[in-house]
Amino acid sequence: MSQSNHSSDRYSKSLELLEKSKSFLIPGSSTISKRADLYPLGAFPIYLSSAEGGSVTDVDGNTYIDFQSALGAILLGTNHPHVNQAVENQLKKGNLFSLSHASLIELAEKISKHIPSAERVRILKNGSDATTGAARIARAYTGKEIILTGHYHGWHDWYYVSTHLNSGIPASLKNDIIPFEYGSIEKLEAHFKENSGKIAAVMMEVTHLHEPPKEYLSQVKSLAHDHGAILIFDEVVTGFRFGLGGAQSYYGVTPDVSCFAKALGNGFPIALIAGSAKVMDATSQVVTTQTYGEDCLALAAAIATLEVMEREPVVEHVWKLGKKLQDGYNALAKQFEIDSQCVGHAPRLQVEFGPRGDLSSKFLRSYLLQETAKDGFLIAHMIFMNYGHTEKNVDDLLMSIEKVFRNIAQLSPKDIIMEGKIAVDLW
Repeated sequence: MSQSNHSSDRYSKSLELLEKSKSFLIPGSSTISKRADLYPLGAFPIYLSSAEGGSVTDVDGNTYIDFQSALGAILLGTNHPHVNQAVENQLKKGNLFSLSHASLIELAEKISKHIPSAERVRILKNGSDATTGAARIARAYTGKEIILTGHYHGWHDWYYVSTHLNSGIPASLKNDIIPFEYGSIEKLEAHFKENSGKIAAVMMEVTHLHEPPKEYLSQVKSLAHDHGAILIFDEVVTGFRFGLGGAQSYYGVTPDVSCFAKALGNGFPIALIAGSAKVMDATSQVVTTQTYGEDCLALAAAIATLEVMEREPVVEHVWKLGKKLQDGYNALAKQFEIDSQCVGHAPRLQVEFGPRGDLSSKFLRSYLLQETAKDGFLIAHMIFMNYGHTEKNVDDLLMSIEKVFRNIAQLSPKDIIMEGKIAVDLW
């Protein structure tokens, strides 16, 4: 294994901007998942300047096929003409008003048409807002305080206290949140028994990287209701990627409340809480207000995004290309006997490595990101297809991955050169 801190001229402007950012930004990026050290620093772009469809260009003028899709927020492809036109039309009329705008009703009506749990809707700006609002609604509705959580639910105190990145959050908040193990109904039932009469809700991703066990989601719903709690589905990531009805429609289980963001606006900042009339009407006094909650540009973008999805095979396209990449990746890993897998569901994938001799899993993953970036592809901890990608894009990425795997399989460790730093694991 060889490692070098040498920075290629290919990313020189990105690296200059990173140094400049340290004088003004804490941290260097406002979004934690875009931190430069999460990628092979020195051998991977840091700052992007433009995008079109499924491709992006960095500040050094390098162009890539972008399989990160803005952390899953881009579903139709960047600069989709129908979305852009809708936003442009609204911009001419204004984007924020002193009173409410009728587009709120238009979007809510569309959401209610497609999302099984959406008898009532609250419009917000991002996923953390939605999950925080849903937790507050659950506590108000049930009169209880503990939330059982499955996976990641945003950066706000109520949830983030349960992570190791909890500096600045009152430790006492840990008493009101209990993470549970996805897939085990027995362990979830144990939490209810240990905290009898205190649990307000189960908040969970419908699915993360693995299929839920048979009947698991229905069992979770029944268990929550049996103990006077409600079920909240966090669909910030799965929403609209799994289908117009979200993962709840895909799996046929309707929660009491659900949260959406990301793909809803195709890159414009918008989120929502959707819930049953029974729960939402009973908690109408719960405050989730925001000055920019009725930003009409984002509302226009969301309406336009749904319009495209209603008439074009967006979801089918994303599933098809995601499966092509996943199957192709795993076949190559098997062919070259590399301990690596592309896991997850077609609309939302993740690459995992095991160690290989002296080469750590972090090194191998960093090497993959470095080498595919050289070939003009951006992949990361998560891979999201969008409607702007083509089958050729996937074929070309698989050719790049094949070269990486061949190097790992055939070269001696000292000849596998890491030009940038090994990427850190945030979680």
